[in-house]
Amino acid sequence: MNRSRRFLTGLALGLACLAQPVLGQPVPGPGFPARPIRLIVPFAPGAIVDLAARVASERITAATGQPVLIENRPGASGNTGIAQVLQAKPDGYTLGFASDSILAINPHVYASMPFDPLTDLAPVGLVGSSTQMLIVRPDLPVSTLREFIALARTQPGRFSYGSAGAGSTLHLGAHLFASMAGIDLTHVPYKGAAPALIDLVAGRIDLMSVTPVSVMPQVRAGSVRVLAVGGGTRLKALPDVPAADEAGLPGYKSVLWFGVIAPRATPPDVIALLNTHLRGIATDPASRRRLDEAFIDPMPLTSAEFSALIEADWRRWQPIVRATGVRLD
Repeated sequence: MNRSRRFLTGLALGLACLAQPVLGQPVPGPGFPARPIRLIVPFAPGAIVDLAARVASERITAATGQPVLIENRPGASGNTGIAQVLQAKPDGYTLGFASDSILAINPHVYASMPFDPLTDLAPVGLVGSSTQMLIVRPDLPVSTLREFIALARTQPGRFSYGSAGAGSTLHLGAHLFASMAGIDLTHVPYKGAAPALIDLVAGRIDLMSVTPVSVMPQVRAGSVRVLAVGGGTRLKALPDVPAADEAGLPGYKSVLWFGVIAPRATPPDVIALLNTHLRGIATDPASRRRLDEAFIDPMPLTSAEFSALIEADWRRWQPIVRATGVRLD
């Protein structure tokens, strides 16, 4: 073999070695994604998390040309579906759609978790957030949050609030309100938000913390009264309803968020690519229209910012959950 041929052979071998993945680090095939992606949604179809997941799937499909196939896998308040995601091959072709309730609240509610949200997953990107609203039955003799707080203080334990179940975001949002307002309210847990809302309209309970998409028809019909929204700003659809800060409860925050996660060892370049597509939701007219219909605000965060949000809310909800005494098997 002459010198030039030996040089070319050595160069080719060297480049081949450089192209090999780091041991234990899977890499995507060329042109990721080269086939359909599974997106596991750990809630039933029609829930607000499912609606946000469909916006994410449509955006990634439009950006890549590959279909994103949604699989609804409800169970254990979302834990079951996310656990299945984290057992999948970390190649970017199996993703999960998670909410703050799964990643920041469930770890403090459940005695045993099938995963650790701070160490076992890779945050990919957020889709958006939806504020909760504090609503009361329409015949309650109050029209503002301050008036409700004043009334509740005169009759400790007299007034009740409903939720979708112990440890749910609706439970914790109302519990946090009562705690910060210094009032004693009785918690009435239901098997889902819908039966609780029925009893609120019927006057059998007094207050709920809910997402706008689940109650807007009743709000517009006058079947319930909105006292405040739990985000830092007013809701575009209800410009006359104050945020909690304006309504007499500064610092109160109860906001749901939703985003895409992947198994921990998913390659960084795959995470970065998917994150770029998800952040594009904020500027895509079709995606924004779908989010507006569900009263969801886009959150175009980087994967690092998403990771920081998970940890911050994990720490924020820990003492609140402990104060409720809720603990599930």
